[in-house]
Formats: sequence, structure tokens, C-alpha cells
Amino acid sequence: MEAIENNPYRIAGILANASLRELERQKNKLRAYSRVGQEIKLDYDFDVLSNISRTEESTNQAFSRIEQNQDKVNH
Repeated sequence: MEAIENNPYRIAGILANASLRELERQKNKLRAYSRVGQEIKLDYDFDVLSNISRTEESTNQAFSRIEQNQDKVNH
């Protein structure tokens, strides 16, 4: 269950087939919210799973994992 709850795509709030443009837009949006300390509710935050803590560090790490070609397939 940890692999699902800590999935970088889930933390980033995007689908696995998102374009680079969508990826950058979401990254900027999450960074802006984390800078001001606000929580954001995204379309793919399912109530069935545990809450997501989107800190600046966790979002940076998630996008770093997504942007690496080998990790795209693994996650």
C-alpha cells in the first residue's frame, strides 16, 4: 500500500501520461501553494487513500522522480 500512497504521480496530482506542459504547470502550481503554506485539493486526491502531505520537499522529490526516464516506468 505504501507504493500507492507515496507514488510520485499521486503526490504531484497528475496522470502518468501527462504532457511536459501539464507537468510544468502542475509543478509551478504546487510550488506556489507550498510557498504560502496552503493545502491544495487536486482532482486525483481520493478519499479512500490516506491524506497527502505536500510539502515543498515532497513535491520536489516527486517531480524529480517523474522527470527521470527510468523512474517514469517504475512508478
